[in-house]
Amino acid sequence: MRTALRRAGVAVVTSLLAATGLAAPTLASAEGTVAGATPATGTVTGVVRADATGRPVDGVCVTLFALPDPQPWNGLCAGCTDARGIFSADVPTGRYTARFTDDAGRFAEEFYDGRVALGGATTFAVRANRSTSLKASLAPGATLTGRAVDAATGSPLAGVCASADRGNAGDPVRAVSACTGADGRWRLAGLPAGRFALAFNLRGTSYTTWAFGASSQADATLIGVGVGRTRTVRDVALASAGTVTGRVTDAADQPVANAWVDLTGRFPGRAGAGEGPLAVETDADGRFTKTGVEPGTYRPLVYAADHEAFAPEWAGDADTPAAATPVSVTSGGQATVDFQVAPGGHLTVAVVEADGRPTTRSFIGFVRLASGESIGDFDIYNSSTSTSNALPGGSFVIQLQDPATGQSYWYDGATSQDDATPVTLGRGESKTITFHLP
Repeated sequence: MRTALRRAGVAVVTSLLAATGLAAPTLASAEGTVAGATPATGTVTGVVRADATGRPVDGVCVTLFALPDPQPWNGLCAGCTDARGIFSADVPTGRYTARFTDDAGRFAEEFYDGRVALGGATTFAVRANRSTSLKASLAPGATLTGRAVDAATGSPLAGVCASADRGNAGDPVRAVSACTGADGRWRLAGLPAGRFALAFNLRGTSYTTWAFGASSQADATLIGVGVGRTRTVRDVALASAGTVTGRVTDAADQPVANAWVDLTGRFPGRAGAGEGPLAVETDADGRFTKTGVEPGTYRPLVYAADHEAFAPEWAGDADTPAAATPVSVTSGGQATVDFQVAPGGHLTVAVVEADGRPTTRSFIGFVRLASGESIGDFDIYNSSTSTSNALPGGSFVIQLQDPATGQSYWYDGATSQDDATPVTLGRGESKTITFHLP
């Protein structure tokens, strides 16, 4: 059956390790006229077989990548094989390569002509009103399986999903992942032969644990598996996620709704409120709860959604992250941190040229803590004067950046952040400064 071409909706990572014993798909020489094809299209068709038996296989899906710049996230879905192992799709004329994948995990992913990566795959031409025939023979997929357990108790962990990367520095490898149930057992099927770094994520969390207890792919223990083989690996211990909860109130002890608390302690600036996996918004009573938190030490920041209603503040009524009270999250535990916020100060910046005239140029302005972290911003546009968002008390460094050239200027007349003149604000204070351009 011929398949109408459609854009593949999911980008699948492409780099694979070489699998031994693969029979290479080859381009058949026959090109015949395709009935019903328009002059701007041709047909790609073919048969996919199992490498071990030579029998046709159903359910293998084919994705085409157009040259000159094939990208794994921009493929064209050419349909999946039927019971006879056949696929067929009408496609625009041009030059392509192909990928063969099995969502059941029976076979390892492969690219046209027996290649293991998109970048090295052989290409073929699709001509108007002609049929291009491909043949592929796929190697059986390997399987890795094991058990995920709680690092503290040794009990099985449900909701853990595994993934595989090539070696200690390679790309992710496509595999069919079965996440853990109550028994803690996970499974990766459809792998090529090779050595892999295994990553584990607990559902509802944003952190990754690498086998076995490593903090990164570079440090992970590599697990090898042969063509079509199944290997069971030893238990992988993960720290259970913790929870951070608390309440935000104002100076009158009234709840502050729709405030944002970010456990990373980073002010989002132009990225906007709520950016990042460790940000949480307060409810109508000023309360917040963030689940799925990796055990560790945090210095949370609270800020207003509009960056104006109150001053940003770190845990412990601190004006800088360095002065913040650390909040410790333990495996499976709950930490509590409350904030009492107050009105912020503001910095108005008037920008003048070297001759003293108000500037007519446009600039992006940044307010930075003395340690370098951004805590505010402003724009010089259609005016030589602009005012920052609400600021805490403290000492700040002011930076202007020319969006056209990328050149930076520092207050007042400095050429680097280290040489900039600091600007000091008391809590709730507003101040105007003149920024002299060189």
